[in-house]
Amino acid sequence: MLRNTPSPIPDGVKNLTYAPYGAPTVEIRTHQAVIALRSHLRAELRRDPTLAVLATTNSLIARVSETISVENVTARGVLPAVDHDLHWDPELAAAAGFVVATMLEWPALLRLEAGTKTLRAVADFYCTKFIRGTTGARDKIQTIERAITALTDGKPVRSKAAQILLAAYDSGLVLADQPVADWQEARARMQGAAELEEMFKQVRMLWLLNATDTLALTLTQAWDGAAAYTDAAAGVRRALANDQLAVPEQNTAAVSLMSMHRSKGKEFDGVVIVEGTYHSRLLDQDWDAERMQANCRLLRVAITRARHMVVFVRPEDALPLTPYRRRTGT
Repeated sequence: MLRNTPSPIPDGVKNLTYAPYGAPTVEIRTHQAVIALRSHLRAELRRDPTLAVLATTNSLIARVSETISVENVTARGVLPAVDHDLHWDPELAAAAGFVVATMLEWPALLRLEAGTKTLRAVADFYCTKFIRGTTGARDKIQTIERAITALTDGKPVRSKAAQILLAAYDSGLVLADQPVADWQEARARMQGAAELEEMFKQVRMLWLLNATDTLALTLTQAWDGAAAYTDAAAGVRRALANDQLAVPEQNTAAVSLMSMHRSKGKEFDGVVIVEGTYHSRLLDQDWDAERMQANCRLLRVAITRARHMVVFVRPEDALPLTPYRRRTGT
């Protein structure tokens, strides 16, 4: 993986594919992989094995969790529900939540202050992604920073995400001292640009962190009695930094679902590595060399979590792992 050289597939690595359209979906294919891997290792090890399902993003892990939590009927038979632990990465969901919190302050702020505060929170979200190894986030950070500079200087803002947020401010955000509904009202403005929709998906995951009640209490205390939530961003930041989001490390369950980043330092008898069709890619020929190398290192971490066997669940058009070819020909 790290040297991008041809390599025969070892006996301990298996590949399952799925079509980009139609059945089975990536979630059902993963369900099948978990059942098959568990059965294989149980026979081989003569005990119940520990398994992990890994992906590059929280969103794909969440979809897999929802699918394997229930019985699924397929053309090949019935897939029983799989008891599992979901190990969640709170950082990105919290960073997206900070963006929504700044929007709840809008009615009490002038356009420049409101827009700048929210755009800085957006830049912080992508800084969090960059720190976690998403090299493509750097361009988005620079785009948002240019938008902040243009807004401050009174010049046209070219970023689509920034334009949408400023238009949302101009249209007026009416809040009603109902924290949950007001949060959803602000969150709904995060549509229309890829950057905003990515944050929208992340902030919806805060329920997995049992943060709903904490956020509601925080916003109730921040209501100014008229139209806005005063210092909502600071209050939400404090709330999400408390123990409610400090997800404790659980004992290794029979089946654990988590991101590849979160799997560092852990070991399992078997690992299922899942790749999405359009998002949550393992490798992509359009990525630059830096991002390719970063994801290869992450894949190495994921693969080496397995003591006995790794199963890849990938779309039929997925880029070969060794050797991969970028569109530039390198």
